[in-house]
This record gives sequence, C-alpha cells and structure tokens, in this order.
Amino acid sequence: MRNQGHLFGDRELRQLGRAVREARERGGFSQSQLADDSGLSARAVRELEAGRSSPSLATIVAIVDALSITLDELIAAARARRPVFGLLPADEAGPYDRELVTAIEQPRLRVRVVDAGSGDPVALPSGSTFAHVLGGAVTATLDGEQVKLRHGDSLHSRPGVLTDLEPADGRVRMLLVEAPGS
Repeated sequence: MRNQGHLFGDRELRQLGRAVREARERGGFSQSQLADDSGLSARAVRELEAGRSSPSLATIVAIVDALSITLDELIAAARARRPVFGLLPADEAGPYDRELVTAIEQPRLRVRVVDAGSGDPVALPSGSTFAHVLGGAVTATLDGEQVKLRHGDSLHSRPGVLTDLEPADGRVRMLLVEAPGS
C-alpha cells in the first residue's frame, strides 16, 4: 500500500522496523534477547523489525528501554532514512514538478526508451533511476513493494531499490533515465 497523505503508512513502519533492528544489532542483542528484555514475544520483535506490525506506544517504549536508547533517538533514526523511492501519479503532476529528478545527483545520465510487451525482459538500470510511463502500464517492484504505474505516472529510486519491471496489460512504452555509478 502506498502512503497517500497519511502521517504513518507501510513505508514508515518498515523504516521504524529497520531503525529498531539497527539499534538492536549495535547493542549486540539477538531478537530473542531483545524480546526477553522488553517483555515482548520473539515473534512481536520479528514482525516489528520486518515492518509488518503497527506497534503501540507501550511496545515502542519497552523496546527503547531494553535497548537503552531514547524514544527521540529511535524516531530520529527512522526519520533519517530518506524515502527510497517516490511516485508521482499523472493526475497529481503539474507542469513545474521537478521533485523526482532532484534525487538524481549525478550530472551524467543514461537515457533510453523501452517498448516492451508482456513477458519481454526489461533490462534494469543499476544506478539511481527516473522512469516515466509514456504509454501502457508496468508493474515495478520497489523495495519489495509492487506498484502498478500507468500512462503518465513517474517514479524515481536509489540504486538497488528497483528490482523488477514487468509490462502489465499488454505493452508498455517508458522513458528510463539512469545516473550510472550513483
């Protein structure tokens, strides 16, 4: 599910889970040890770190107490993780939207137009990527999340985040801009 204006969505839960995992590993705790020290089940810790649960404030307080960190430190660590991808649906784009391309910091770009049908392999860019669907539809896998993009939709991603592009509903024509080596 894409975060559509909500303050805390699936992506933010994954970021919080990663911040908990990183703090746990820095502290030298196993998931079982953290579960014992926080009074949670090992399953609850696994689900939280995987971003598959929406923890209560009491759960988060138990975690930060067990890890000997502050709530502010945990939230700051989760917020410090910039989004790894951004989407701009065509109906939200205006003629002056430049937000997506600002994430690409490399001055040299590789640009190509992809015209592919269902089942056709699409060579994935290896660097930071900007993609714009010119026609048709494509299913993109970004950070493990599948998102269907239609005519006029755009996305950007950091290296390694875009792991699959599969034409959907027939053919897709799209512009791919890559910053190699980013």
